[in-house]
Amino acid sequence: MISLSIRDQRGAYFRQFDEYGKVFKSITQQNEPLVAEATKTILEHQPLEGKPFEELPNSLNSMKSNEMVVDVYLLTPDIIRKDGKEYLYNSEYGRDPGEYAEELGTLYEIDSEFLKNYEDAMRNGSTLTDVYTDEGGTFISYLAPINDESGKPVALFGVDFDYGIVKKELQRILWTNITVGIFFVLMLIGLVVFILRKMLRPLARLAEVSEHASKGDLTVEIPVLNHNEIGKAASSFNQMINGLRVLTHNIQKSSNEVAVSSSQLQESAAQTETATQEITDAIQNIAVGLDEQLRHTNECQQSMKEMGMGIHRIVDASSVVSELASVTADSANAGMKDIETTVAQMSTIEQNLKTSVEAIHGLKKLSDQVSEMVTLIGSIANQTNLLALNASIEASRAGEHGKGFAVVAQEIRILAERSKTSSEKITDILQGISDHTSKTVVSLDKSMTEAQAGTHIANKAGQTFSSIVESIQKVSDQIDEVSAASEQLSSGSELVAASLTVLEGIADSSSADSAHIAASSEEQLAAMQEVASFAAMLYGLADELKQSVDRFRVK
Repeated sequence: MISLSIRDQRGAYFRQFDEYGKVFKSITQQNEPLVAEATKTILEHQPLEGKPFEELPNSLNSMKSNEMVVDVYLLTPDIIRKDGKEYLYNSEYGRDPGEYAEELGTLYEIDSEFLKNYEDAMRNGSTLTDVYTDEGGTFISYLAPINDESGKPVALFGVDFDYGIVKKELQRILWTNITVGIFFVLMLIGLVVFILRKMLRPLARLAEVSEHASKGDLTVEIPVLNHNEIGKAASSFNQMINGLRVLTHNIQKSSNEVAVSSSQLQESAAQTETATQEITDAIQNIAVGLDEQLRHTNECQQSMKEMGMGIHRIVDASSVVSELASVTADSANAGMKDIETTVAQMSTIEQNLKTSVEAIHGLKKLSDQVSEMVTLIGSIANQTNLLALNASIEASRAGEHGKGFAVVAQEIRILAERSKTSSEKITDILQGISDHTSKTVVSLDKSMTEAQAGTHIANKAGQTFSSIVESIQKVSDQIDEVSAASEQLSSGSELVAASLTVLEGIADSSSADSAHIAASSEEQLAAMQEVASFAAMLYGLADELKQSVDRFRVK
C-alpha cells in the first residue's frame, strides 16, 4: 500500500512537470517571431544583438521562479553533424547575458539519449525524459519544438526540473507513511491480542478436558455456558466423548470375539498349510518327472530330425552322384567312340605314311636315275666340247676353207659349255632333292613309328574307357540301390519323427498341466501361509486392540 502511494505521488509529480512544460512552451510559442529571428541570427553567425536578445532572456528567466525549475533554454531545431558527432547551436537565452555571454551561439554536443528524446519531441510534439543524473544533480527535462505558422520548427524549447527536490519529498512521504503504518499495525496487534484472550479463555477448559480424554478418561464433560461458537464446540465435544464411550464399549466386546475367532482360524490355517505342503511336494515331483521325460523326448526328436536330414542329404547326394555317373557314362561312351575314331584315323594316317614313304623311295630312285642321266649328259657335253676343240684346230689348219667349219665348231663348243653348266646345275638341284628326300624318308619313318605307337596307345585307351564305362554302370546301379534304401529309411524316420512330435505334444501338455497344477498348489500354499500369517497378525492386533481399549474408562 505504501509502495502504491509513493508510486502515485511520483506519477503526480511527473504529470505536474508535464503541465509546467506545456504552459512554459505555450508562453514561448507566443514569442515565435522573436525566436525565429534569434535562431536565424545565430545560424547566420551575425552579432547577437537586437530585440530577440533583449526580450527573450527576460521571458525565459521569469519561468525559473518555481523552485523546481533549474533552467529554461532554446536550441536550434536542426542537428549539425561534424567530425562524426552531432550538435545543436546553444543560444542560452535563459542565461544572464552578463555572466554567460561567451556561451551564446556555441555548439552543444548531444549524446544518444538526448538524441532519442529530441526525436520523440519532434515526432510527438513534446516529451518528458526519464530521470538522469550528471555532475550538476538529478534532473527531468521537458522538450518541445517551437513551430512557425506553417508548422515548421524554428527552435527546440527545453526545461530542466530538479528531481532531487522530488526525491527528497518522496522520501519524506515514504518515512511518514512507514511511521503511521507501524503505529496502526501495533495498535491492531494489541486489539487482536485483547480480543483473542477474551474469546479463547473458554478454550483453556476445553483443552484441559481434552487432555484427560486423551489419557483414557471418557467420563469427563464440559459445562456449556453460552451458545456462541466456543459453546457449540464444547457441546460437540461432549457429544463426541459420549460417542467414544459407546464406541469403546463396542470395540472391547468385538475385540474379545475377534481374538477367539482368530485363534481358531490360526489353528485351521496351520492344518491346511501342512496338507497343502504335502500335495505341493508330490505335484512338484510329478512335474520334475514329466520335465525329464519331455527333455528326453525332445532330444530323441532332435536326433531323429538330424538323422532324417542326414538321410535326405544321402538321397540328394545319391541322386546327384547317379546323375553324375550317368553323365560320366555318356561322356565315357562318347570318349570311347572318339578313341575308336582316333584309332581309325591313326590307322589311316599310318597307311598314308606308308604310301608316302613308298612314294618318296620311288621318287628317290627316279632322282638317282635322273642324276645318272645328267651325269651322262655332262660327259657327252665334255666330249662334244673336246670334239669342237679338235674341229677348231683342224679348221685353223684348213685355212680359208675351214673358217665356216670353225664357226660351227665354235658354236658347238659354246653349246657344249652351256650343256655342261646346265647339267652341273641340274646335278646340284638333284643332289638337294636327294638330300631333302632322304630327310623326308627319315622323318616319315619316324612319323610312321609314332603313328604305330599312337595307334597302340589309342587301342589301350579304348580298352580303358570300356572298363570305365562298365565300372560307372556298376557304381550307378549300386547308387540306385543306396538311394532306394535311403528313401525307405527317410520314410521310416519321418514316421518316427511324427510319432515323437505327437509324443512331445502330449509330454509338453502334461508338463504344462503339471506345472500349472504345481504353480496353483504353490499359490494355494502361499495363500494358506498368508492366511495363517494374517490370522496370527489378526490375533495380535485383536490383543493390542483389547489392551488399547482397556485403558479407557467408560463407567
